[in-house]
Amino acid sequence: MFRIVAISMFLWMLVLSGCAALLHKPEPPLVTLSAIKLHEMTLFEQRYQLQLRVQNPNDFDLPIDGLRCTLYINDREFAQGVGAGGVTVPRFGDALVPVDVVSNLQRVFEQLRTPGEASTKPVSYRLTGKLSVEGYPTALPFEYKGEFDLRDLRQPVN
Repeated sequence: MFRIVAISMFLWMLVLSGCAALLHKPEPPLVTLSAIKLHEMTLFEQRYQLQLRVQNPNDFDLPIDGLRCTLYINDREFAQGVGAGGVTVPRFGDALVPVDVVSNLQRVFEQLRTPGEASTKPVSYRLTGKLSVEGYPTALPFEYKGEFDLRDLRQPVN
C-alpha cells in the first residue's frame, strides 16, 4: 500500500512540475529587420534573404526552431516566408536569424507605381510573424514597424 501511495505522489509531482513549466510563458522577443538581400530573381518571382535580429528579454535562452514572417512595404504586402531556425538566442541577448522570403512581380510593380513620390518620402515597412520556441507549445507573435529614406542611399559615404 505504501508503495502505491509513494508512486502516486511521485507521479503527481511530475504532473504538477510539467504544468508549472507550461505556465511560465516566455515574453515575446523583439524582432527587427537587420538586412535584406536579393537572393534570386526570375520573371515571376523574387527570392530575398532577410536577416532578422531577435532580442531576448527573458532570463533564459530561447532555442528558436522555426519562424514565419510577412514583410509589408508602404502598407502593402511585399514578401512572406519561413525559416528553419536552429538558432538559440541567449538570455538578455540577441542573435541574427536568416529567413528566406518570396515576392512576386505584381508586388514589385505595386511598389514602383509612383516612383517620383517614392523617392522623396521615407519608405515605411512592417514585419509581422511568429517564432516557434523549442519546448513551448504555442508560437510567439512579433511585429515591428520602421522606415528608411531612399535619399540616404544616394549620399556619398565619408
